[in-house]
Amino acid sequence: GPPRSTQSRSSAASDVYKRQVQTELNTFIKDFIPRGCDVSQVPYVSDGDEIGERLVLFENESFIVTEYLVDEDAAYRNYIAKPNLAQVQSQVRIKIGPKTQDDQNKIISQQSLLNVKNANQQACVDPSYICFEIYRQVFASLAFQSDQILNNEKFRFLILGGGPGVIGKFIYDYIDKSYIEQVEIDKNVIEVAYNLFEIPLKDQRLTYIHDDALKYV
Repeated sequence: GPPRSTQSRSSAASDVYKRQVQTELNTFIKDFIPRGCDVSQVPYVSDGDEIGERLVLFENESFIVTEYLVDEDAAYRNYIAKPNLAQVQSQVRIKIGPKTQDDQNKIISQQSLLNVKNANQQACVDPSYICFEIYRQVFASLAFQSDQILNNEKFRFLILGGGPGVIGKFIYDYIDKSYIEQVEIDKNVIEVAYNLFEIPLKDQRLTYIHDDALKYV
């Protein structure tokens, strides 16, 4: 995506950017066009120059992390494994929240597309957001566990293929006595989880194990 700018785009630059986005999305959107419908171009509508802006936060030969703006107060940060760039593997929502002294929160805020105007606020990961239906089903199954299990001194979870830690972070935030181990083979993914997805550093309740999940079990 184009680099973030602190100044408003000119009309011409904005039109060029919109055409780039339309061209990029057109290939994927065509898969949804009904048979027999002859459409060569997909209409593109935006309610503002900044809405729809995308920022590439990290990219290597294995995966890419992007953030895109959906309105003035919310953005979505995506983890996408290559080569299938049309499928988002994990996602968090970035919102505007109270300012903290946490260094990780400062990194999130500095790298976000959100324009935080209040000096007492900053961009941060929304802990209540669950990105996919399959994740919701995983968490809904916990409702069938007894209070005795959930309130156990150590309720342990093992996540194989932790990715950027979205599932583990949700459990960490909402089950106080949970202890989560996430096994991830890619060291770069672990670093991205800490730097871009707000996975807490140096907390024994949520840890990464750099290993092949098949070998680990």
